Amino acid sequence: MLIFDLLFRRCVPIAAALLCVVSVADAGCKNCQKGGHAFSGPIRPIPEPMTNHHSVYGGSTIHQSVPQGIVTHSDHPHVATPSHGHVESHGHFGSSNRAMVRQPIAPPPGTLGRSYFQKTEAIPADEHPRMAILEVKVPSQYVPDPAPGVSTRVTLEDPRGRLPALEEKDIYYDEMRDAWVFETDPLWPGVPQIYRMRIEKVFYKEEQVRRYGRLVAQEVETGSEVVGEKFYRLIPGRRLYVTW
Repeated sequence: MLIFDLLFRRCVPIAAALLCVVSVADAGCKNCQKGGHAFSGPIRPIPEPMTNHHSVYGGSTIHQSVPQGIVTHSDHPHVATPSHGHVESHGHFGSSNRAMVRQPIAPPPGTLGRSYFQKTEAIPADEHPRMAILEVKVPSQYVPDPAPGVSTRVTLEDPRGRLPALEEKDIYYDEMRDAWVFETDPLWPGVPQIYRMRIEKVFYKEEQVRRYGRLVAQEVETGSEVVGEKFYRLIPGRRLYVTW
């Protein structure tokens, strides 16, 4: 009985230690999916590696320390460079550094134009958040009445006919700023708000017209001439300032 008691007291700690070692080895690496089998080699202290993230971009070098247990990968397809390529080296403990050269990625087809590069400001707080305001500063010859018998007509519409044209009440000339101002209704979301601004010179003459038994003067259009037209992209929620 005494011999069995002594063997039991000595064997239990050894068995418990072996179970702990096997359970740790069975866990495996969750990053590289390696390991998970019984450990048969000598037990050594686990090192504390420091991984260097070596990135060369535009002639500058960045070193970033990655803590133990974090593995970096070279799977960033969105990395691009403007001219000479992008060299990245992602390495982790126990693996060699692998350099990958990323070629520049072509931009998507189409363009945002120049509206987003112009001066803008937020619309008034009491307006609808999706309305847009366009202010176009024009030369002196594009004012409403440049000469007797001539007036200026300005329109803002979608030449494709997909977007609603602005009504006359939403277009006015600001004499203090020498600019035509357009205030839209709430714009449709998800649609490119590209409008054509057209300036026309309208020629007219006054004629006497009888109305309700009286002769009154009325302006009659005799012709028109397109001075110019330009395309602008409206920005929902912003007031856009441009020069003709």
